[in-house]
Amino acid sequence: IVRTVIAPGSIVFSDVIIVGFCAEYCVLSTYRGAEDHGLTPVIMRGGLASAKPENINFVENISNIISYPVLAKMLENC
Repeated sequence: IVRTVIAPGSIVFSDVIIVGFCAEYCVLSTYRGAEDHGLTPVIMRGGLASAKPENINFVENISNIISYPVLAKMLENC
């Protein structure tokens, strides 16, 4: 999920909300890649999976996190 800010003649991508499997591999790599491209990555709380559940907590602890209720509220006005 990417939140966009639209200005006349351009689209600016700013936030990337990430969910997925292999929290410590694919998800974390996507998160870091978004940062490398100047985007603001955010992990959806409860949206991660891993073969090792303790890795979900690790990834959430070192990342920006958003809950579904907060995201839903933010998207109401879009």
